[in-house]
Amino acid sequence: MSGRRSPGRRLATLRAGVGLARARWTGRRRPVVVSWAVTHRCNLRCAYCDVPDRPLADLPTPRALDLIDQMAVAGTRAVSFNGGEPLMREDIGALVDRCGRRGMAVSLSTNGVLLDRHLPLLDRLSSLQLSVDGPREVHEALRGPGSWQPLPRAAAAARERGVPLVLSAVLARHNVDAVDDLVDLASAWGARLSVLPVGPVHAHSVDLEELYPPVDRMRAALARLADRAREGAPVLGSPSSFAYLAAWPDAPPIPCLAGRGLAKLSADGRLFPCAILEHRTAGSNALDRGFAAAFDALAGDPLRCGGCHCTKTLQLNRLLFDPVAALPYRVRARIPGGRAR
Repeated sequence: MSGRRSPGRRLATLRAGVGLARARWTGRRRPVVVSWAVTHRCNLRCAYCDVPDRPLADLPTPRALDLIDQMAVAGTRAVSFNGGEPLMREDIGALVDRCGRRGMAVSLSTNGVLLDRHLPLLDRLSSLQLSVDGPREVHEALRGPGSWQPLPRAAAAARERGVPLVLSAVLARHNVDAVDDLVDLASAWGARLSVLPVGPVHAHSVDLEELYPPVDRMRAALARLADRAREGAPVLGSPSSFAYLAAWPDAPPIPCLAGRGLAKLSADGRLFPCAILEHRTAGSNALDRGFAAAFDALAGDPLRCGGCHCTKTLQLNRLLFDPVAALPYRVRARIPGGRAR
């Protein structure tokens, strides 16, 4: 079936954007966008991720649905389901549907392996994120034999249903020289590319030093992505965000809505300001306190963040706090005299 995003999905996305802008400009704290790791189970073992090795029981369906209702009351306008592999939950369709009935925009991040079993789910998503590490040989070196095969089918399915597609790549030693391949894949599959330098958002105990590429190679890869974006390639980012990433591995503090308009919900119901700070704080238990009270409690836990290389969050915050410099290259190119140099 071919189609475009329904007016309802577009409206939900717009409401999320308006909600974040209000949180930014009024200072009112609301959990507008929630990233939710609904399971730690996964059918792959990626070299840079130890989430499946930290077993947490999935919330029972009634508890998960109740949390969604509580999120809606608290002001949540968008939910991003991730994991682990969220498609391993048999009730993922019910969770997506409940969010939709509550007027929330819903995105889902997947490795694509199980998507053939859940194709009708695409019609209820505002966006789909596929995890990809490079061309087949690079991708399978990081994720295992056979992990590449489902990706082109998944991308085609999203395209046929008019679901905006993002390819998400964790940039590490194994694929730091494959950024042009990643950009070309995004172009061929009708997707946008989001690249995230490897870091503690992915693992508690993996030896990240083994995964970090030499600084000069990472910086060269990020500079190349900025060049491709400037040329009009479908790379998520802006002059502001790429200038920030150029300092890698340093990450100076930036204005951020984590814990003010953004939140991360773990598989066991604990709430954090963001995925990176999940490694640094105890969080607040939404099951015991209720979602709204758990979010309010985050205000009493100072944001001890040394900076951010989570590129989608980085770009979102740059748009909210420095909107002119943070206009994406492709948007700037449409403004007379606005193409970034």
